[in-house]
Amino acid sequence: MGSWCHRVAVASFFAVACAACGPGDPAPASGPGGTAASTGAGAGGDGGTGSDGPTQIRVGQFNLRELSTDKLLDPADEQASAAAEIVHRFAPDVLCVNEMQYDIVHVPASELPGAPSGAKPGAVDGGAENARRLADRIAALGPEAAYPEAVITLGNSGFDFTGGTGSFALRGWGEFRGRYNTAVLSRFPILTDQVRVVYDFSWADLPDNNLAKMKAATGEEPPAGFPLFEKGIIVVPVQVGEQVIHMVLMHPVSTAFEAINPYRNDDELRGLSLFLDGKLPGVEPLPEGARFVVVGDLNADPDGDGDGSVPGSIEQVVDHPAVTKFFPAGAGTGGKNAQFDTFLSGCGRDDGTTVADPTTKSQWQFDYVLPSKTLGEPIGGEVFFPDFMTARADFDLACHGSDHRFVYEDVQLVP
Repeated sequence: MGSWCHRVAVASFFAVACAACGPGDPAPASGPGGTAASTGAGAGGDGGTGSDGPTQIRVGQFNLRELSTDKLLDPADEQASAAAEIVHRFAPDVLCVNEMQYDIVHVPASELPGAPSGAKPGAVDGGAENARRLADRIAALGPEAAYPEAVITLGNSGFDFTGGTGSFALRGWGEFRGRYNTAVLSRFPILTDQVRVVYDFSWADLPDNNLAKMKAATGEEPPAGFPLFEKGIIVVPVQVGEQVIHMVLMHPVSTAFEAINPYRNDDELRGLSLFLDGKLPGVEPLPEGARFVVVGDLNADPDGDGDGSVPGSIEQVVDHPAVTKFFPAGAGTGGKNAQFDTFLSGCGRDDGTTVADPTTKSQWQFDYVLPSKTLGEPIGGEVFFPDFMTARADFDLACHGSDHRFVYEDVQLVP
């Protein structure tokens, strides 16, 4: 783990180096090639801590494509092993995961497939068996990355909507209950009793929603009470020294597959923006002055680039006045700002065809780590999108892990 002196040196380097930022943004710094200099086991490791806790923290985001219970139970599963290796390499202090299956091992066979018996959207599992299985794989690679704390939440994915048909038959897409969910692994204590899932907010209750526009374009409108959030807004408070940092996680609907999806995605992101404003009707806001990080696969690219999103969708979040827009860079090759791409179609498949030339596949910037201005400044980060030509072994590792790239940011905490 990095010493205090090393961290000061790193911080000094960050102060003068060039960063990978969003267009027009000030330049928080990164290490050579857009990669943050390593400080050991995550930016908030023991080095650099004072009496009040760490002076900086590393937050990671990883959409682990369809990370199922079966994969996590199989010690030879290639995807789970690759994902563990990637996380271990970068050792974030807090890891946010999309697409982890809610554990189903203890469900009676008569109820399979599905979520645990009696579990409903909004459930919070502090036991987090699947999250623990991933944490155990990571820790088995070495003590540099250990996650004693874990939680997984159950969103709308795969649950029926009573009376709904067609595009509205399910509250959120998924072949079965608990298919696509959100987990957090942490070096720091998770305040599990304060975790909450905003899942039941009605789409029709969103101010300035897209419903009329959607009906005019598609002829479809949701039944009364149909939820806005395909999975939910998940708030996971983490105790970091004397600070409580709220991980605000979201994985809105993909803009593909259904004609209604671009409209729902846009409105989900508007709902997240209003939540950050404390103005989402009937929903308890974050505490005043809260320190938070918006994290997730938000399924929208700032430049569009053919991703199917409504123009301006993601800007509702990345340009929100409460957050700092900082885009870590990798070695993407497609689109207007390819260095920020976090998704590569063709990777992460289960049929063995996990490696694809990135120049021939669709790429988008979907995954984000956006710290609040109350929390502190990003001082580095990386998209683990290795160069196809010069770092083929790492490129293959990334593809075996998921069709999404691992993203992390180091944040210098405000005292």
